[in-house]
Amino acid sequence: DGKALYFMSNRPLKDGDPVQDYTDIWKVTISKNGLSTPVHLDAPVNSAKDEYYPTVADNGDMYFGSTRDGGRGGSDIYRCQYKDGKYLPAENLGDAINSEFHEYEAYIAPDQSYIIYNSSRPNGLKNLDFYISYNQNGIWTKARKLPAPISSDSIDWSPKVTPDGKYFYFSSTRSKDQAIPAKAENAEQFDLRLQSANNGYSDIYIVDFKVIRDLK
Repeated sequence: DGKALYFMSNRPLKDGDPVQDYTDIWKVTISKNGLSTPVHLDAPVNSAKDEYYPTVADNGDMYFGSTRDGGRGGSDIYRCQYKDGKYLPAENLGDAINSEFHEYEAYIAPDQSYIIYNSSRPNGLKNLDFYISYNQNGIWTKARKLPAPISSDSIDWSPKVTPDGKYFYFSSTRSKDQAIPAKAENAEQFDLRLQSANNGYSDIYIVDFKVIRDLK
């Protein structure tokens, strides 16, 4: 509803504490007066391990990545249901979603009908791709990789769908440039290429969400 912002941070829990060696999830509320003081979300959302990239469904349920004990790999995706003003214990989304590799940065549909997230399977973080799973009567379907040109042989991350469900935004390090230029460049030309789009350092892309919807 645009009234709160959730984010991850390794900031100290209180003034005078050291910086944490792991990230937790925090919240600020948004009003006409601006942003509130950040509030640390306690257990069961946060743990003594990393929590990543929170995303919230319309009913308040929170999805996030975590390296907490009991997972299947380096990082798994969890859900904390929101009931009567508090979060219920974290649920691992199971083998349909998670693997022995890293899963995180999920985007949950507002009605929780599907989830799109990053996975490092099977080539590690150098080849991060998008996977999608559908919620069918409370059971997540076996996740499948979104095909090219959405996923690529580069690092693809930060999946987001616009509130109206029309467009899919994401970041990627894909590049159209050749590793070796076709012809010699002077310093100015070289710098211009480095600072331009499609330079391999990551750009933001947009796709008509109908392309993904039609895959189902």
